[in-house]
Amino acid sequence: MRPSLPHPDTPHQPVAPGGGALPVETTGLRRRVLLAALGGTLTAGLAGCELRLGTSPMPVVPTADAAEAARDSLARQARLISETAEVVAQGGQEPVHKLAAQITHWAATQAKALGGVWEPWPTATALPSGFPTATPLPTASATAGPEELVSCLEAGADLARGCCEQESVPEVASTYASLYVAWTVWQHRLAPQTPAEPGRDTTLLSAPLPAALLLAYDSARFTLQTVAARSTDAQRERAVADAQVADRVVRASLALGGEDPRLPAYDPPQVRATGSPEQDWAHAVEMAVLHAEVAACATLEGADRLQALAGAADMALRARQWGSGPGDSPWPGLDG
Repeated sequence: MRPSLPHPDTPHQPVAPGGGALPVETTGLRRRVLLAALGGTLTAGLAGCELRLGTSPMPVVPTADAAEAARDSLARQARLISETAEVVAQGGQEPVHKLAAQITHWAATQAKALGGVWEPWPTATALPSGFPTATPLPTASATAGPEELVSCLEAGADLARGCCEQESVPEVASTYASLYVAWTVWQHRLAPQTPAEPGRDTTLLSAPLPAALLLAYDSARFTLQTVAARSTDAQRERAVADAQVADRVVRASLALGGEDPRLPAYDPPQVRATGSPEQDWAHAVEMAVLHAEVAACATLEGADRLQALAGAADMALRARQWGSGPGDSPWPGLDG
């Protein structure tokens, strides 16, 4: 499922990556609020002369609620990431140059899908002096290098994580989870020396995993064990390590009771051949876990949601060891 962008004639309308507008709680300050703030203050003929009608008060910027503030902050960060990546792409060396150019496009797509940056007076061509405005946008340094882009992505991932944790609308929580994964993976791709993501801490699991997520982990465990049995050397070691991660999560969830959706065995994933069958299978099942973790963010809350974010980022990076993606699109975990 790929994100749908807003129509150019309807700016600042957030669009869920799967298509369709985000719920009204996150659509920001609606037109009637702005009209109320402006009503009785200006006419088109007087705006440029800084004249006010009668004793009408100076309009004020409506206060954003927490949901709108979160959406706007993420859109601002996505725009800053895109602009910084554009600078890096112009002066970077391969492979940084190519990846930065891709991030320029991907982050711009994210900013648009989030609804863009909110402007208090979107139709004004020239504001009279003294009119309140929104916080100025941060801008990319003209000499920004890969280190600055990595810092932008790290800050963005922290922001997306916090916004996801606090979000009350399920679909929006999954959208912010996908942002967190994207910015985390891009950071690791630009700076491979970045410390590995910790993944799920099974000691913090307080309730059984949702059935779909548990099934995804168990399928990954089985398939990765099969891959290990059919592999040698480094590929076998990687498959064993990834299977152990999945196995620990499955065992921890089952120890807490709940539904047991496991199957005795699983068929190999049906995938388009891009490498060896074993590599394709490992990649496919870890991508399936990523999608299940992002989806689980819609229903989990608090610490459980944070654990889902950790699991999603960990599986995204593990999947990249087996093949391209995630991190090759703006919306990992939501992009089908």
